[in-house]
Amino acid sequence: MPKTSSINDGLNYRKIGKPCIINNLNQPFVQLPVRSLTDLRIKMGPFKASTDAFVFANSFQMTVENAAQIRERLQGAWSSVFDSVLKPFKDALNDLSVDLDPVNIGPLDLGPSITVGLPEAAIDFVLKEIAGKLVFDNIVGSAGTFGRCGGMAFAGYDFYLSNWQINSSIKTPPSTGVLGDYIFNRLLDSIGMNAMAWLDWSVTLHVLPIASVAGNVALGLAVGSLEGPIGAAFGGLLGSQIGIFDFGGKKVILDRTKDEWGKIKNRLDNEAACPIGLLFSDSVSPLGDHQVLAIGYEDDGVAPTLTVWDNRDGNTTRLYKLNFGGDELNVDQIPFNDDGGIKGFFLEDYAHIQPPIELKI
Repeated sequence: MPKTSSINDGLNYRKIGKPCIINNLNQPFVQLPVRSLTDLRIKMGPFKASTDAFVFANSFQMTVENAAQIRERLQGAWSSVFDSVLKPFKDALNDLSVDLDPVNIGPLDLGPSITVGLPEAAIDFVLKEIAGKLVFDNIVGSAGTFGRCGGMAFAGYDFYLSNWQINSSIKTPPSTGVLGDYIFNRLLDSIGMNAMAWLDWSVTLHVLPIASVAGNVALGLAVGSLEGPIGAAFGGLLGSQIGIFDFGGKKVILDRTKDEWGKIKNRLDNEAACPIGLLFSDSVSPLGDHQVLAIGYEDDGVAPTLTVWDNRDGNTTRLYKLNFGGDELNVDQIPFNDDGGIKGFFLEDYAHIQPPIELKI
């Protein structure tokens, strides 16, 4: 049966004074006029974890077959991400050049100087070393025991937008059956819709700093193998600079997260909730990161907070106290969870589907 709807809940949540003209509420919360007060109430929120979230915590077991399906979704997006990740390295190498005196490079009168780029063989050598750090299997690894965080976040919001009750009698994560299959399929949806973002953010945070170090070492070796005036000129150029490559890392992710914070606030100003992706400092691949449902925020410009339904907690909420100062994101979580620290988050793409009719109660 449908859940009980209350416009007053939404008005209180949105801090909108009463009485008010209902028609004036339509546009802030929906792109098209609502069909009913129930539709308006759903859009306004709030999403209440105590009644709208699954009771069981996210503690599913990942099978070999499950892992293969997840890797397939990620691998399908990897070629595009790989090209975009490698491009800044290529651009930096192609931009390297030195000015040489023509007297030192040949008998022809070519003017006062000639600009020479890094030889193609040297560029290929450096890119090969960098690409070695960007192998898909090394980045993603192999799935072991993981949950279905994206599936739970997507499915929970599906139920909410459908105005269906969650079956609170199911207290154990269902690995099979209608609900278990539905949550897993929504996990695949969450990964498929956001695969490029997950790979890009994870590689930027964890792999690009390592690839930058490897690239700088390889560039030094490549230049050291060059002979004559060209080798001397590039040696002098590199000797005057500390690392040509310095890509990725926590500061880059912090800057991206600041942009995403604006997007998330805008979404929550117009919707009851939105799935977001979290990146942890100690995760070694996207499979070690997390997906939750953002359900509210406060931002006074000094101490912003984000309220989420974290599916590891069952049907309770968690508060993130955000600190955007410094060179990396810092998040204090209430209640605390030792997950290595959140170093970035982004708004995920999401599309609502109605859960299987067998799950309607």
